[in-house]
Amino acid sequence: MAQARAGMTEKEMEFEFIQVFAKEGMQNERSYCIFGPAGVELKNGSPLPSDNPLKEGQFVRVDTQGRFEGYLCNLSRVIAFGSVTPKMEQAHALVKQMVEQLMLELKRGVRCCDVRSVELKLYEGTGYQPVVPYTGHSVGRVVHEPPYLSSSDQTVLEPGMVVTLEPTVQFTADGDIFVCLEDQFLITDDGCEWLSEDAPLDLYRT
Repeated sequence: MAQARAGMTEKEMEFEFIQVFAKEGMQNERSYCIFGPAGVELKNGSPLPSDNPLKEGQFVRVDTQGRFEGYLCNLSRVIAFGSVTPKMEQAHALVKQMVEQLMLELKRGVRCCDVRSVELKLYEGTGYQPVVPYTGHSVGRVVHEPPYLSSSDQTVLEPGMVVTLEPTVQFTADGDIFVCLEDQFLITDDGCEWLSEDAPLDLYRT
């Protein structure tokens, strides 16, 4: 993210991630980079990275997936390019708090649907609605594998499972952007191991 500069396009930032994966001996499965709010109304998911230029005061949303020895990792972060508004900071802080609270629910014996129930309660009184129809998903040789942390999935979490948490809200101000933090966890005998902890949840500024 240190490569971010005013005027660079979403496609150019996407290419920066592709190069880093190659240098690390990994395959880039997908590096989704989008800037906003930028005059786009997000109704059915996010648009593909385009020639949209990065501007002061925008969020950079990154959803990146890399493959190593046949297995995938999945990480999403939101970066502030320059100074963003207090309301944008509050949206990020809300999602960060959700991840921190939800990771406490990831332990053996807990049903996937119960994790989703906890997440849905976290939106109450915030003015936001959940964007994604599940709290997270399993990750393995495919980036989206069952079980899903959804209201309809009764699967019980067991040691050895790898799942994500990805609470997401839609921030709107002269356009939309999805504010999402996605982290990956390994279910253990006594809780979970936070596999993506080295990438801080704090609002990264560049």
